[in-house]
Amino acid sequence: MGSHTRVRTFSKSEKPHLEKIEVRPNDRGCWRNHGAHFSQLNLRKVSESNFLKLALSKKVRKRAMRVSVLVGSILVLINHADSIYNGSLKPTNLLQILATYIVPYLVSTYSSVSALKDQEKPRDNKL
Repeated sequence: MGSHTRVRTFSKSEKPHLEKIEVRPNDRGCWRNHGAHFSQLNLRKVSESNFLKLALSKKVRKRAMRVSVLVGSILVLINHADSIYNGSLKPTNLLQILATYIVPYLVSTYSSVSALKDQEKPRDNKL
């Protein structure tokens, strides 16, 4: 291997479909992978399954549910208090209320999984 060659070995649980990736700079100085037998789609698929596994974990679901109940309830009171007080809720209001709880759940799940992934492998380009 030359002085500009880097090889990273993945564990089988992290990337079961490949052994090594060799990267080296091209003529413009950009780093590219050479000789690897994988596609970006395969890497994305492994990443998505890891994301889904974390998102479905009990710890993340419990936290997301707490955030959803707290934030969703506050938003329902802000947006629909008059309809609730007057008893004039319509079916469309019920769908809006359901969405009011789903959105904080999804946001909390995404941020929890992102935080857990950053703990495993911190990125250099944090804000």
